[in-house]
Amino acid sequence: QTCALPISTGVPKLVGLSNRAVLFDIGRQTNDLFLGPSDRFDQLFSFAFSASLAPLFGSLLNGGELHLFEARGRLHHLREWLASSRITVSTMSASMLRAACDGACPSDSLTHLRLISTGGEELLDSDIKRFRASFPSTTVLQNAMAATETRTYAQYFVPQIGEIESPVPIGWPVYSKAILLFDENGRPVPDGETGEVVVQSQYLSSGYLNDPHLTAERFEKAHPSNSVFLYRTGDLARRRADGCLLFAGRSDSMVKLGGYRIELSAVAAAVRRYPGIRSAVAVLREDVVACPRIVAYY
Repeated sequence: QTCALPISTGVPKLVGLSNRAVLFDIGRQTNDLFLGPSDRFDQLFSFAFSASLAPLFGSLLNGGELHLFEARGRLHHLREWLASSRITVSTMSASMLRAACDGACPSDSLTHLRLISTGGEELLDSDIKRFRASFPSTTVLQNAMAATETRTYAQYFVPQIGEIESPVPIGWPVYSKAILLFDENGRPVPDGETGEVVVQSQYLSSGYLNDPHLTAERFEKAHPSNSVFLYRTGDLARRRADGCLLFAGRSDSMVKLGGYRIELSAVAAAVRRYPGIRSAVAVLREDVVACPRIVAYY
């Protein structure tokens, strides 16, 4: 039994992940992304962040190499480091991808980089234009949607040419993860309408350690006779007629920024603790393109 701690400004939640769930996700990832012993993976995340599990076990369980990069304060060196380390598979947030598009390193020095897997926040059409202009045409970009409790549950491989929707779709469910969309009353919503993403699988977290109330609130057994569970993610999405999912925000005050989950209500609560402040509210401001930020008003 392993524990992954989601990065959040709210009360920490220890998520119980069985070896079985992690191993299944790495096996699914290996098949989908054609991982093997010749691959060189990067580790751009703290080991306290659940996103670190994919490159960590994806590399070691496939006999590949894992290369660590301290991203904090050094993102302006990321592009050159990817080239010099000859990384073939990179896992990064959308903010890191934007940083990797900058730099003097020419695209022909990155021909070995066959795959970039990104997620954690919305990708925009402007990000795709920068990516296409900055990386070789042979580099595949995967937009993945995940939660610590579910691991990756949807993915979208960005076309190498042509127009792209903005925000970029989060794609289709991965193998053995069904995605249901429910309204506030727990009823399925039709295609084209927004609903909360509910993930159904036998390969989910076992719940929150030492917190049976929160576990019961978020997890539900699909049927008494099997090990399939439903998990309410809090993410909102719409389903196109072809089954592709489009991200539509959150059902609560949590936002995703820089690849991290941040609870705006907890940010406002921290501001209210300062002397002389009677009331405060925090919002995610996205008025500056490709530069979202959290702003607190008091």
